Amino acid sequence: MGVVGVALHRLGGRVGLGHAGEVEGVGCGFHPCRVPGASARAGTARGAPPPADHLAIVAKLPGITPQRSAPLDRPSAQRCAATESRIRPTSSGVWMQDVPSDSGSPDEHGAATFDGARADASSTVLQRTDALASPLLWGQAFPVAAWKQVLGERSVTLSLADGPATLLGARHGHVRRHGLLAAGRHEIPLAEHDDDWLWVDDAAGAVTWTLPERVELAPVTVVIPTYRREEDALAQARRFLQMEVVTSVVVVDQGGTLPDHREFAHLLATHPSLQLVTQANLGGSGGYARGMLEASRDPAAAVLFSDDDAVLSEESLRRMVTYQALSAVPTIVGTPLFSAARPSLLVAHTEKVDSRAFQWRSSDRRRGATDLAGTGPADWTFLTAQGEANYTGWWGTLFPRARPSSSDTPPPCS
Repeated sequence: MGVVGVALHRLGGRVGLGHAGEVEGVGCGFHPCRVPGASARAGTARGAPPPADHLAIVAKLPGITPQRSAPLDRPSAQRCAATESRIRPTSSGVWMQDVPSDSGSPDEHGAATFDGARADASSTVLQRTDALASPLLWGQAFPVAAWKQVLGERSVTLSLADGPATLLGARHGHVRRHGLLAAGRHEIPLAEHDDDWLWVDDAAGAVTWTLPERVELAPVTVVIPTYRREEDALAQARRFLQMEVVTSVVVVDQGGTLPDHREFAHLLATHPSLQLVTQANLGGSGGYARGMLEASRDPAAAVLFSDDDAVLSEESLRRMVTYQALSAVPTIVGTPLFSAARPSLLVAHTEKVDSRAFQWRSSDRRRGATDLAGTGPADWTFLTAQGEANYTGWWGTLFPRARPSSSDTPPPCS
């Protein structure tokens, strides 16, 4: 169910074979990202393709020169394979695609895992206030409908750094007042809440939602293709190397300029978890395909596809990994997108591919780019999914561990 072997990518800004449009922003499993030039999508005529369209067909991988790379066991054939999938849409800025498992539950892969229980060994942080989100409430609100898909009706713990503050909820565009909360911890039984969102009104400090259970989070391997964008690649590698949940970063250089870049060479020499692979320019799909092969060295790791200039906060990535770990089936998690020029402009949210036109489009109620400035959860009813979601951009797509190699090519949402 999908477009295995073909990568669709659209962003405003500069586009060429092997690199995406300029992307800079914050993306997470439950809220958007920012892209310069993306606001142009809002003015695209109906039926016309958006600016800077990019369709890259998967290519073979000749002339690959790996650096700091052990011999690779490649699949017997590079092939495009249709993958049967079950799609579960959500209403809160994350789409999930269930991937068929051929090896049991994710935990059966063993190897290293990342303990999501940071403050308390018997609990797991679901989300904390993300100070990089805009509007800020987008990074604080708890998307009940989405979390319930993996939590069921279990209770969660809401922790307030400062109080008192009011707990509010929203359902179908109506605000509900759930009471005044003091600073400290509060049990929230999800079985008693049919809200789409919960949030703390006028919170003075951090708001944290935890699950009173210990959940092991998979380590993350990040794959970053790049083409003659040395400074972007350097900054992106540095960002991910600083994240606790990330254990490996693979940069696929398709322009051949990074080996001679002094600062990148120093970063490579001082960070054993950073790997540089140089190959011919095979476009976005060719870069991600190479990254898949490298990432397959650690089948216990989740794999994040990221553009060289897409800025993903550590909080966002940790939420994505946590959601994935809680899912009963291997699940792909994608990120919505915001404009860097207008940080509150939501450009892409839940999307799907129209099989008739072979084109992506919204699978929620949005119609074009949407400015969230001055809005709150009660205004976000347009985010409710309508039908299946089966597409996400490669500015931020997280594959569950041991999944990428199952198709040998960039999956449908690349």
